[in-house]
Amino acid sequence: ALMVDRPHVKNDRVDLIALIARRLELLGRHWQIECRLDSRGGAAIPVSASLSMEIELLIREAISNAVRYAGAGQFTVRLAMREDQLFLSIKSDGRPPDPAQQVDEDGAERIASRSLERRIVMLGGTAYEEAISAGTLLAIRLPVEEHEGPANPAPE
Repeated sequence: ALMVDRPHVKNDRVDLIALIARRLELLGRHWQIECRLDSRGGAAIPVSASLSMEIELLIREAISNAVRYAGAGQFTVRLAMREDQLFLSIKSDGRPPDPAQQVDEDGAERIASRSLERRIVMLGGTAYEEAISAGTLLAIRLPVEEHEGPANPAPE
């Protein structure tokens, strides 16, 4: 399945934790890898259905790139919300990207995957990628407000 069923939808709000837990389970089976969600307390993170789909696609692309190009086999995904910002990190045991790929022609840092970077920028977010002691860390910050409708729409 390309996309996960959406049983976690309530009033056009999706529990991102439940959705991503299911996505990671499917990715683990598909790629025969270990995917773990660290939700730090497990509280639901309600977001719009459209934003949940974009985040699901980001995670799917990041993991498939790491499996294909970096030989990764273990992943830990973390999600946290603070005010109007969603923080997403994906830690893998894959080879770090070539540092030459992480700098553009103006010398600005960027992540190795151009398509992933375009998707993050399109969402108004920022990201960085770095080598860590046992693999690679991709950290993404996305504004939630500009993609969200009102949490409790006014009755008509």
